Amino acid sequence: MIKLEKIVKSIRDKHVLKDLDLDISPGKVTALCGPNGAGKTTLVRILLKLVQADSGTINYSMPMKSISFMLHNNSLFEDLTLIENINFFLAIKGVDMDLPRLDKYLNLLSLQDELRKKVSTFSKGMSQKADLLRALMEKPEVLLLDEPTSHLDPIGKIELRKLFRDLVEEDGLAILFTSHLLLEVEKIADDVVILAEGEIKWRGELHSLLETGQDLETKFIEIISGKGNNHSNEKH
Repeated sequence: MIKLEKIVKSIRDKHVLKDLDLDISPGKVTALCGPNGAGKTTLVRILLKLVQADSGTINYSMPMKSISFMLHNNSLFEDLTLIENINFFLAIKGVDMDLPRLDKYLNLLSLQDELRKKVSTFSKGMSQKADLLRALMEKPEVLLLDEPTSHLDPIGKIELRKLFRDLVEEDGLAILFTSHLLLEVEKIADDVVILAEGEIKWRGELHSLLETGQDLETKFIEIISGKGNNHSNEKH
């Protein structure tokens, strides 16, 4: 669906991404994990064409309008209501309003009472869910999510876990999300990509990473410190 080959990016003479290869496949939730400064957010911005890579190629099997995103700092306009934000972004993408779809995701995200309220009145967690609603209303084939559960309470995190599973298993979406919350990654992801110092240190199916019986946090620390297996269980 999206294939990246030999992506290189430097910022102020610092190598942020180094010869990075990655496939984003339909019907899967892929987690992009790494310490601060690993290049996760830069990679998402490159995929969205908000930042240009220095070299390398990206092949998309769908139009850019089929990719929706949720950035960590929220993309909604705070002086507009939630429904005004949704209408604005749908108009930009040329997507018609789908009222049954809106009702469905308002209920799934527990936002039924927030539709006509200004985003400035929302908590951080509610703003995250509202931004996800906006992204889902665009009818994407691919969702790129930067720290999508960072401000959610436990109930909100459980709601999103189920929603992500439904989106990939029933609708065939491809979801790539970045996260520092490794417990959430364990509960959501099919595949894991571990990024450190601009390089992929490990990629593959989550269950194969955890087959030794260790938790993801332990394996993550081993891999980024160079003590774990620095390889993939997938061909790439």
